[in-house]
Amino acid sequence: MQVRLQKILAHAGISSRRAAEKLIQAGRVRVDGKVVVELGTRADPRVERVELDGKRIVAESHVYVLSTNHGQSWPPLTIPKVDPPSRTS
Repeated sequence: MQVRLQKILAHAGISSRRAAEKLIQAGRVRVDGKVVVELGTRADPRVERVELDGKRIVAESHVYVLSTNHGQSWPPLTIPKVDPPSRTS
């Protein structure tokens, strides 16, 4: 499934979508070896090779924790377990 490059970079924990737009416009993103500078470009990360500064982008899987401790808050909240340290906002 093809998605915008900004979303691919954001889901991989590289940056926010807005910051990803700046990376794309700066010519730092490649899809199958071709530099992409046009916003709105779509790619399928399962089929095409997406790179930032020559390094392949691999999407991180999200880990969530569901707490059912009634003493703290109700209804229970679902929150991310860890924020990727490589993410810049």
